[in-house]
Amino acid sequence: MNRGAASSGLSTRSRRSLRWAGLAAAVLLLIGAAIALWPAPIRVVVLGDSHVKGGQSEPRGPSFVEVLREELGRRYEVVGAGCGGSTTYDWTHDGPSFGCSLGNAYPEVGRPHLPAEIVVILLGTNDAAGFGEPKPIAPKVYAEAMEELVSRVQRDGAKRVLLLGPPTNPLARKLAARRLQLYSEALAALAEREPNVYMGPDLQELIDLEEHFGGRTAHMNAVGHRLIGERLAQAVRALHDSEGQSAEAQAP
Repeated sequence: MNRGAASSGLSTRSRRSLRWAGLAAAVLLLIGAAIALWPAPIRVVVLGDSHVKGGQSEPRGPSFVEVLREELGRRYEVVGAGCGGSTTYDWTHDGPSFGCSLGNAYPEVGRPHLPAEIVVILLGTNDAAGFGEPKPIAPKVYAEAMEELVSRVQRDGAKRVLLLGPPTNPLARKLAARRLQLYSEALAALAEREPNVYMGPDLQELIDLEEHFGGRTAHMNAVGHRLIGERLAQAVRALHDSEGQSAEAQAP
């Protein structure tokens, strides 16, 4: 009698174990289905020089890439890929880069973060000054290099490219300041003729020499970085939303 009771007890525990195992398996399936249905974050990669890397004057604070990440929220994944001191030459020629500690800017700093929904590019401050180069980069050469960089990121999976003209520079002399303006005009022309390439906020107009720089330095302060991050977040949202609207318009 005791033996039969023990046998019956074991059978009951086995049945309970099987029920719990089945319930756990069902819960895991539901969790897996929910994860599969949850949309992946929208990947935004920001390529560029020390502005992207976070170089700042006083007062210091979050970089514009960090502000962009904060503004966009969890729906987006924002990656900053900056190479301090780099020029467009460093990002388009497969050789050592002065700005990247003699590394190779695009293959080592940029390509590993692709593909991406949106790639933002900010270069030109060092080009205009000729930093790390034999001489300043002429606007025509800058335009050709940026076109090559855009082609590279598109080949590596950038669905859309958002270009930022370099901001004003307190250290730039008259000719260098003029080059910065011509760089922005060249980028606008590139965005006009190339598919899936767009011009972002006009940093030449957005950034003020007195308000957004702490002293004689090429790096903006936290106020300038925050302004760029906020305006860039608006541009990124608008760009992504326009893609959704375009897809809806093409649907049968």
